[in-house]
Amino acid sequence: MNKINKHTPLLFIILTFLLVTNAGATPLNCKRPTAQERFVYTDDFKGSYASIAELKKSFEELYESGSRLKGRVYYDEKLQSYIFPHEQGPVKIDDTFIKSITKHIEVSLERRYADFIFFPDMGHSHLHLPEKDYDKLINITPNNTMYEVFFANRNLKVLYHTAEKLAVRQGERFNGPFPQDPMLLWRYFSRNPVGDNNGGENVFILFQQHDLDKYNTVKDVPGYLEYSSGFDLSASKNGCFPYKFKEKIFYFDMSLESLPCRNCGEDGEF
Repeated sequence: MNKINKHTPLLFIILTFLLVTNAGATPLNCKRPTAQERFVYTDDFKGSYASIAELKKSFEELYESGSRLKGRVYYDEKLQSYIFPHEQGPVKIDDTFIKSITKHIEVSLERRYADFIFFPDMGHSHLHLPEKDYDKLINITPNNTMYEVFFANRNLKVLYHTAEKLAVRQGERFNGPFPQDPMLLWRYFSRNPVGDNNGGENVFILFQQHDLDKYNTVKDVPGYLEYSSGFDLSASKNGCFPYKFKEKIFYFDMSLESLPCRNCGEDGEF
């Protein structure tokens, strides 16, 4: 085995340790969810956050609560794979997909495309498939197999909308004057990171150029077509997958399910 030197990335050391010590066993926080597991709910959050400091406080409270996404990825010992639960069957995901999403998180935090990994900031994604393959891919059945093919496709692009609940513009439809705070302005202009599915190193920003009243929400990736919404992300001290930020290790979960709501009516409204 190669010796680990001072240049070996800390996250790689930790991941290697987890793989070695858990060989033949399910990683501790990646086991199948239990009935006692505490979920993240949409009504855990405010409708809008006035500052990054306010967003930070909410994130830290949620992270330390240990709450996790409903329908989160777990490791299936029988299938020998991490899977997204799905109503039509398990959706297996490979190491490259997991590595890619982890890298999207780390790059986005480092460049401040996002500040926190949870619903009010960087908490959901949209899947974009190569335009030339789109019709073939979306007609794969059943749906769980279709998602497996999506997540194994190295040409998949993942678009995130960050600052989801951060009020970086005022006005009835958040179409008021641009903020004077330089960081809020940066968060507004950089809120559409797109990542690759081939290791995650290529993360770039798109900007809504055609309608400045749309809160800089990009829907289109050139050369690609969107397949509805993708997966959710949420960090938790009990999360399955590690990511590194400012020399510290945090953990996150992924799920194909939308966040449930405790106090919503039948139409999903509060």
